[in-house]
Amino acid sequence: IRVPPSVREIKVGNVSGRIVLENMSADVDQELESVSGAIDTEMSGDLRSRSVSGAIQFSSAGSRIDVDTTSGRIKGEILALEAGGTVDVESISGTVELEAFGGLDAAVTLQSVSGSVTCGFPLQITEQRRNRLQGVIGAGSVPFRVKTVSGRIRLVPMD
Repeated sequence: IRVPPSVREIKVGNVSGRIVLENMSADVDQELESVSGAIDTEMSGDLRSRSVSGAIQFSSAGSRIDVDTTSGRIKGEILALEAGGTVDVESISGTVELEAFGGLDAAVTLQSVSGSVTCGFPLQITEQRRNRLQGVIGAGSVPFRVKTVSGRIRLVPMD
C-alpha cells in the first residue's frame, strides 16, 4: 500500500501476518495492531502499537509512545520526546530494548519480574532493586514506564 505524503495519521490492524511500515515521515502518527504477527515501523510520530503474539520494532520521533505485546520482544529507537509526552512500553513475555536520544528528559520506571534492568543514562536514582529501577534523567519532564514480566529491560543512549 502506498500512502500519500499528505496523510498525518495511519491505522493498521490485522489478525495474522506481519505489519511493516516503511518510508513514513516523523510527523505521521500511527496506530498498529496485530493478533499474530510482528510489527515493524521504520519511523513514526506518536505511536500506539499492540501485538498479542509477535515482536514489535519501532523508531519514533513523536511525543507519545504506547507499545505492548503479550508474547514477543520489543526493540525501539526514541529519536525525540517532547515535554508533556509519555512513554509506556510493556511486554508480558519478552525482552525490551530501547535506545533514546542523548537529551532524554524523563521520570523513569523500569521493572521486570524475572529479568535484569539496565539504564545507561545518568540517573538520579529514587529506588533501586534487583528487578526495578526508578529515577530521573534530566529534569524528569516525561513519564517513562517500561515493564516486562519475563525478560530483561535495557535503556541506553544512542551512539
